[in-house]
Amino acid sequence: MALPSTSLPRCALVLCLTALGAFGSRLLAENVEVVFTSGERVYGELISQNAGEVDITRIVYTRSRIITSQASYPAASVASVIPVPSLIDYYQARAKETPDTYADQYALARWCFERGLQDQAFIHAKHLYDQDPSDDSSKALLKEIGYILDDGQWVKEGTYASKHGLVTFDGHLMTPAQVELRRTDLKAQLLYNNGTEHSLTLANAISNDQRRIKEEQARMTAFDKQVADDKAQNQASNQGGGGQGQGGRSYRQNQAQQQQQAADPGTDDSDTVAQKKDIQTAIDSATKQLTVDEKAQSDFVAVLAKLQSDAASAHQAFVATLPQAEQDQDAARLKAQARTVTPAAAPTPATAPGEKPGAKKAPAKDADEDK
Repeated sequence: MALPSTSLPRCALVLCLTALGAFGSRLLAENVEVVFTSGERVYGELISQNAGEVDITRIVYTRSRIITSQASYPAASVASVIPVPSLIDYYQARAKETPDTYADQYALARWCFERGLQDQAFIHAKHLYDQDPSDDSSKALLKEIGYILDDGQWVKEGTYASKHGLVTFDGHLMTPAQVELRRTDLKAQLLYNNGTEHSLTLANAISNDQRRIKEEQARMTAFDKQVADDKAQNQASNQGGGGQGQGGRSYRQNQAQQQQQAADPGTDDSDTVAQKKDIQTAIDSATKQLTVDEKAQSDFVAVLAKLQSDAASAHQAFVATLPQAEQDQDAARLKAQARTVTPAAAPTPATAPGEKPGAKKAPAKDADEDK
């Protein structure tokens, strides 16, 4: 007795093989560490390598996502391309070789973080913090990795959020009430930004209207001058022909003038009137549009002032929920901004909880993000 067939339909088999091929090519992709002559390092999947350049799909891990990008590096800048069959094994080998200095341990912590080794990154960043708890750079790195200092202990952000009833919004931990205030703040700032853009659009329109009027008036002046010059030339030609015959110079000048008039109908009275009318119409149209745009700009002044006031109030309401130190930082930031930004510019978003501008400069990252 024949056994029942267990073969897949042809279309299903093709789909399975296609999927397996795509998955297999991913598995077979060689992970490498590209070490540059400068000492910097990048991690990713090797695409190709030849005497001219090294091409990889660069992989960088962050707290929120994995960033991948195609990158090409000149072979002259590459010291070596190291296969990395196991990132953990490679980390362990590198950790043994890394000196216990601030710069080297900081670089190793970043190296781990950018390759998704969060726990290992924490070990080295915490080691730096333990050596100097006042060091802002190590504290900033620990926060970037995803840890928060809570009662003297560094805990993962998720654990801290659950303990204190916080949620992540706008890249920072906030209470639900803060989230609502922040939403209002961002919405008000967006409306004000749009208002300033509209105000600039109106100002540009007015400038264009004024330019058009000036250009058409100049065209009218030039046209009137040309007409006057033509009339003066004709009069001079006619006055100079009294004592000369047809073979004289006056006759030849009149003939040339007639040819010029034939070639340039603008010298004809009816055409002159029509051209002047066209130019005047353009002037009137631009003047009318200027009046409309100036009225719109005048009416929008009060609207923009209201949007600015609303944005400032919403921003202040959110900032008031931050610790005093962060309120002071935000006030200093706005004060500095007021000295360098025009009044029409929109306020920048508030510094969110836990964010500190101006931390002590940290050692350079392990790899240049723009490579």
